[in-house]
Amino acid sequence: CTHYVKEIQLLTHQENGWHFDATHTHPDQIRDFQLEDMVTKMFEVAPEVCDLKTTIILCMAMHSRDTCCNALQSVMGVFLHACNTPDKVVKVLACLGISISLSTIRYAIKSLSKRSYLNIKRLGRTLLTSYAFDNFDVLLKTLIATVDGCDNRGLLHTTSGTLLRLEHSVTLEDLKRSQFLWNRSKLNLKATDPKPFDPLPVEAIPVTKLNQVSLRATDISQSTVAGNIDTIQNMYSQAGVGKPTDRSENSGEPFVDLEEFVTIIHGNPSTYEHILSALQRQSVERTSYNRLSSVVFVMGLFHFKMATADTIWQLLVAPNSARTDETSVMKIADQLRPKESSLLVSGAKFCQQHELIQHVRAVLRLNAWRVEIRKRMKKSLEKWAELRPLLSEVQEIADCLTENYVEGEELDLYDFAHQLSQQRDIVWENTMRTHHYLLLYGELCYAMNEGDIGRFKTLLPSWIPMFLACGKHKYSTKTLLFMHTVHFIYPKGLKRAIRYNILVNPSGKPHSFRAVDWMVELLNLYIKAIYGGEELNYTKELILLESVLILLYRSNHGNMEWNLKIAVALL
Repeated sequence: CTHYVKEIQLLTHQENGWHFDATHTHPDQIRDFQLEDMVTKMFEVAPEVCDLKTTIILCMAMHSRDTCCNALQSVMGVFLHACNTPDKVVKVLACLGISISLSTIRYAIKSLSKRSYLNIKRLGRTLLTSYAFDNFDVLLKTLIATVDGCDNRGLLHTTSGTLLRLEHSVTLEDLKRSQFLWNRSKLNLKATDPKPFDPLPVEAIPVTKLNQVSLRATDISQSTVAGNIDTIQNMYSQAGVGKPTDRSENSGEPFVDLEEFVTIIHGNPSTYEHILSALQRQSVERTSYNRLSSVVFVMGLFHFKMATADTIWQLLVAPNSARTDETSVMKIADQLRPKESSLLVSGAKFCQQHELIQHVRAVLRLNAWRVEIRKRMKKSLEKWAELRPLLSEVQEIADCLTENYVEGEELDLYDFAHQLSQQRDIVWENTMRTHHYLLLYGELCYAMNEGDIGRFKTLLPSWIPMFLACGKHKYSTKTLLFMHTVHFIYPKGLKRAIRYNILVNPSGKPHSFRAVDWMVELLNLYIKAIYGGEELNYTKELILLESVLILLYRSNHGNMEWNLKIAVALL
């Protein structure tokens, strides 16, 4: 027993690195904490410590002897706060020596929020970043009327944002194009004519893990042009960039000059409209910063993907005439989901639309194989598969299906329009067009998941007329405008920077690319539903204060569950 006491005394010495000032916590201390590293270091000082459980017990004993030895307790306290753990539970765990106290946790959260600005400015001041922001509404339950009015009692309109490092060899010279773009802008009376660029072949974005920091959410409504201008300037201020005459509120350092550089900003078509209006409004200003010449808008592909799924729905599901054929989407959906089919016609959410489109596409494709095999060999698809056909034979049939079962260059259904109705097979024509639409959506999803930006680019011209056909004029015009701007106005380096950073890879693994606006929506989910607090902790001030720590909370969750071997499915 005396031997263990001496080892505990030795471990509590400050030079061993277990003194953790929770009130001056730095985000890296929470993000990089690994319990296995603590086991290894403790074993070097105290060889009796040989496993995880003994290390945790020794941490509790060290904390009871010296409260400054609270590395594990501080990380656990932040973890409990991120889990919205009730105060009574935290107090009990603090008394047991597993966590720091409630007051110390609050000090630690304030310190983390303040010091997170250092990470934002460190990344933002490099200018090799892109910005993304989106609005999110939070309903705070209030019983007493406020001066804001009773109609929107407790409804908070806020904006979240994130800062993403530009990858794939993007340089400052590629972004030093503010004056170049102004000379090509239609808002500039002295602008030169745009010069077209030769189209590039299909290309894939290299797999690189995303480097991202979340910005502090702002109490700014994004529903107006002025709100979007204020949001952009607020993000610049947090990142430490802008006019060099201005200084940072936290560090007092002068801002990095944006006069000659552009910044990539991601958003949905509504944000695009507001930014175009803002650029037109500010075009009369003399300075580049006031003209917002540094703003280069990039279309959010997650909202584009949702629009394509809804377009499929409007064309193949919503019309009554589209649900009569036996091979129609809803006839197949009725077999796949008999209890939900009636609700899916008008009330389907994006996830339901996406899953059902993929399932119906697979069913129709298998049905095409079944029909072709029956026509050729008088066998069922299962019997033919048992014969183990050669790859060349499978490829030959696949080519035949592409040419004869899908609308396209080889099969233009408009050629049948002049024929008499008695001579036409309407069900067959509708099925071929359904194949075409579903395959377009499937290829779009594949290109986005694989990061094949070249393939994605070739699909855009097909979706623009489909948007027009179902009344999505905003998406059709903004998509066409975005394509024209990227291909005919932007120079080669900036064009490459946009193309290779319009999709990001948060995990750094193949087949795991995500749209930037999807990352912002995930951030909003974390803020509103998972790490935003509960009851008394769910206030506007705390939501805005801790919004900059959301990714840190997420990392802390993952580390604690890995350290303690907790098997939990994470978002």
